[in-house]
Amino acid sequence: LEAQHPRFIKGAQERGVPREAAEGIFEDIEKFANYGFVKTHSAAYAVITLHTAYLKAHYPTQFLAALLSVERGNLEKVGALIAECRRLGIEVRPPDINRSLVDHGVEPGNLPEGRLVSDEDLLGAEPLAIRYGLGAIKNLGEGVAEAIVAARAEAPFATIDDLIDRVDLRQVNKRMLECLVRAGALDTLGERAALLASLDGMVAESGRIHRAREIGQQTLFDLGPALGNGAGFGVANGVPPLPEKERLANEKELLGTYMTSHPLDALLHYRDDTLLSIADLNESLAGERVKVVGAVNGLREITTKKGDRMAFVQIEDLTG
Repeated sequence: LEAQHPRFIKGAQERGVPREAAEGIFEDIEKFANYGFVKTHSAAYAVITLHTAYLKAHYPTQFLAALLSVERGNLEKVGALIAECRRLGIEVRPPDINRSLVDHGVEPGNLPEGRLVSDEDLLGAEPLAIRYGLGAIKNLGEGVAEAIVAARAEAPFATIDDLIDRVDLRQVNKRMLECLVRAGALDTLGERAALLASLDGMVAESGRIHRAREIGQQTLFDLGPALGNGAGFGVANGVPPLPEKERLANEKELLGTYMTSHPLDALLHYRDDTLLSIADLNESLAGERVKVVGAVNGLREITTKKGDRMAFVQIEDLTG
């Protein structure tokens, strides 16, 4: 590029461009040369762009499930991707101790409850839905998610007692178990508030069972169904359900989005032609006054260098 410098300046001046302007232009070209892509590099990116665009156009559910798995450690991006799923009419289902994989998975939209998903279920199934992965729940961890999925390989967990018996909750620990409950992953086994009130007992009972197995002890009930069934672990009784606001706040914190419902669902039936959705806002509206409606998620107030009060507000609607 340096060899082109005198030629460029001479040609520019011959065409009436002042030398100072020509030098400035060439300086910009030099800066670009430090990071600019050669044609082969650009072509490679173009091929990837076309491939991924094809996948999203023809296999949108699988594509977005994979993308969610790639970004599962970034809940902000997960929330944005789930909003894109909803925009495309793709159902995203909450995490389920009996249905979720470690990563986000795909399952038939009409698969009966109480049965694990098989590859045969997916062949030709329409519509497809995305199931939130256990490993994507905040604070849970991939190792714990893998242990849960491995423990239910032969059959779904039928009850809390079944879960306690087949999964060593000492490996999960109380904090992770709490996150599973608050995220809604154990909803098929019990009510969230009752399970939260029973966490200590669940961990203790599971620890007792698995310690006994480690040293070779057996109870009468380990010897076979012919001897009857034990009383089982007792989940706390008389615990009122979690308030909806708290339940949704837990989902937002641990999953990156409101999963079972949305505080703004009531707005679906509200009509105002002057309103814009957050998804509609773009650079073309810069400088214009617009009106949106949503929930305030965050507020940060500062004092400017001039001593004026200033605030940054984060607002959310059903689109973003």
